[in-house]
Amino acid sequence: MRIAVPFKDGNIDQHFGKCEEMKIYEVVDKKVVETEVISSVEPEFLKAIGITTIIAGGMGPSKIEKIEGLGIDLYVGAFGEADKAVEDFLAGTLQYADNTACF
Repeated sequence: MRIAVPFKDGNIDQHFGKCEEMKIYEVVDKKVVETEVISSVEPEFLKAIGITTIIAGGMGPSKIEKIEGLGIDLYVGAFGEADKAVEDFLAGTLQYADNTACF
């Protein structure tokens, strides 16, 4: 599993469409085994590098539609420290505001 999180100063960037970096988490057996920070945040690129899940803060409805159309699982409305959000997701305790979109 590969998880992407819009990333700024260690936290989930709350503006997906304006974020400059994405932190990528490689997960094996529900454990993070590797991370890297990349500068590309385009959904098609994320799909091409094997991203299966995106945990994000705010995101516009057209971006939500595009990402879901690519078959990437999406959790919008998350906040706080990026690493903690991924840990919570893997533990099944991630708090997020399902179906939240920025306009």
